[in-house]
Amino acid sequence: MPIQRRAFLRHLVAGLPAGVWLGAAPPQPVLAVAAEPSVKRVPTAAQIRASRPENWRLVDLINQYRRQQKLPEIPLSPRLTVVATLHVHDLAEQRPQDKFGSLHSWSLDPRWKGGAYRSGDKTTWGIMWDKAKEITGYPAVAFEICATGARDMEQALEVWRASPNHHPVILSRGVWAEPRWRWQALGAVFFQGFACAWFGNTADA
Repeated sequence: MPIQRRAFLRHLVAGLPAGVWLGAAPPQPVLAVAAEPSVKRVPTAAQIRASRPENWRLVDLINQYRRQQKLPEIPLSPRLTVVATLHVHDLAEQRPQDKFGSLHSWSLDPRWKGGAYRSGDKTTWGIMWDKAKEITGYPAVAFEICATGARDMEQALEVWRASPNHHPVILSRGVWAEPRWRWQALGAVFFQGFACAWFGNTADA
C-alpha cells in the first residue's frame, strides 16, 4: 500500500475518532469518519463547514444556482458529504473508472462493495444507488452526478449545467420533478479535478 494511502487511512483528527482523512494536512481542520468496513459515524454539518472548502463549497454553489432558478436550497448532508468525499478520492487515487468505464464505479475496498455502474444494466444500479446506505447508513437511495478534468468547482458546475443528463438532477426537472425526488439532502465535493454531488430525497438524520 503506498505511503500516501496509508496516511490517508490512519490519519488522526483531534477530538474525533481515528479515521479516514477526507480533507487537508494539519493545521487546517479536516473532515474525518471512522475507518470501518461500513462507516456509521459521520461528522456533523458544523465540522464539515469547519473543514476545507473542497468539502462544502460546491454545495453552496449548487444552492446558489438553484436560488437563481427560484428553487429552494438543499440542506447539506453530512452522510452524503462523506460518500462524495470518499468517491472523489477513490476516482482520483484508485481510478476505478479506468477499469470499469464509468465515473459512478467504485474500486474494491474493505469499506464498500466495488464494481462497475452501467446505466443500461439494472443489475449494477446498486453500486451507486445503495452506496450511501452501505457506507454511512443513509436511510434511502441516493443519486450521483460526477465531473472530471475540472479546473475548479465553478467549472464543474458549468459542466453539469451544460449536460442534458446532469442539469435536470440539479434543478429537479424531467423525471426528477416527481414529488418522490424532492431533494432533502446534498453532499458535493471537489478534489484534484474530480467533482461528485450526491442527492437524496430523505433528510439526513
